[in-house]
Amino acid sequence: MRSAFAAVHERALGQLLPDPHEGCAREARRDPTPPACSAKLSRKNRCNPLLSSAIKSLLSSAKEAQHVDDDIDIEEVTVTAQPAGAPKDFRELLALALKTVDPEVLAAAERCYKGHYESGIGYIREVVARRIPSDLQWLLACLDPVQLRLGYEGRHIVIWTIAVENSVLVFESLRDKVGFGTRFEVPLHDRRTIVRGGQQ
Repeated sequence: MRSAFAAVHERALGQLLPDPHEGCAREARRDPTPPACSAKLSRKNRCNPLLSSAIKSLLSSAKEAQHVDDDIDIEEVTVTAQPAGAPKDFRELLALALKTVDPEVLAAAERCYKGHYESGIGYIREVVARRIPSDLQWLLACLDPVQLRLGYEGRHIVIWTIAVENSVLVFESLRDKVGFGTRFEVPLHDRRTIVRGGQQ
């Protein structure tokens, strides 16, 4: 048996919502021929004009939304793998340092990436060490860091870095006047300079 609460609840709903069959009853009194029902709407919904109108409006809105979605062009972009050994946020750091999100510039700068080192001079020492005999490695400790950097960069190369925690990301690019490829601006000491993304 239903509880008294359920009975009261049902009567309250009956006062708020119209009887879906009431419209059909009035139509039957005026015309004994039962109204035809749409194939898409149930007999109950057809008898309630407000509900029928609301359903038709929802169906129309859904069709319009589908039409808009069909007109949207979706561009597929292939994302290449990051350089080996680069931190997870490498590309975010690069975009912030270069102050751009231009994909051509970021790709050119990424090709200049040389690795994760304690400093820019640490990278230069490693490169120079590969080029001198093992019995002369002690010379590196005797070289002035500033002069070593100037000698390595010469007139063609720029070594620039992006600081991360207790280390730097090192990049090696060509100078603007003698290089080729994409031009972009990089941080260099306390200023910014233009370099090229071409490879030697």
